[in-house]
Amino acid sequence: MWASACLTIKGTVPEDAELNEHAANLFGQGTVQTSALGMAAVAASIADARTVHPWLVEGSGSRTTMRDRA
Repeated sequence: MWASACLTIKGTVPEDAELNEHAANLFGQGTVQTSALGMAAVAASIADARTVHPWLVEGSGSRTTMRDRA
């Protein structure tokens, strides 16, 4: 479990699901919910082969945009 400096919603998994719904929740097909931040943390953790904790970075001074990079 990780904490961030701002309010974030990483995801929810219902604990009181009944048989079939519980099974569906175990592999993400039931009422499991996640956020973009939660999935970004999962993808980064898989890519780095360790648990990655997101953090906020104050401006780097560079104001490039995607259009500037093309």
